Amino acid sequence: MEEVSILHCPICREGSDYRGLHLHLKGGHPDMVTIATDVPRRYFEVRCPLCPESYRQTLKTGKATIEFVEEFEDDIRLVASDILLQHLIGEHAERIGIPADR
Repeated sequence: MEEVSILHCPICREGSDYRGLHLHLKGGHPDMVTIATDVPRRYFEVRCPLCPESYRQTLKTGKATIEFVEEFEDDIRLVASDILLQHLIGEHAERIGIPADR
């Protein structure tokens, strides 16, 4: 059985398992995700707090009305925080608590 690692938030250093850190990033640091609604092609963007990298995804045309974004904002932020967590694991593993030998 594999040991459960405690991962640490790169912003506030709160520790949790993978799922807990995923939810913490979404709820604890909502300013890391930008949801642009004042542009013709609405999108979300998440920026890494440790490096200049960011990820931008256009929301589906035709479905990305203001009402859609408002209704699914929590889901959009969940997806964005998952993308960020995968980036942190892949690019900054040691800085969030994953040993180099894993």
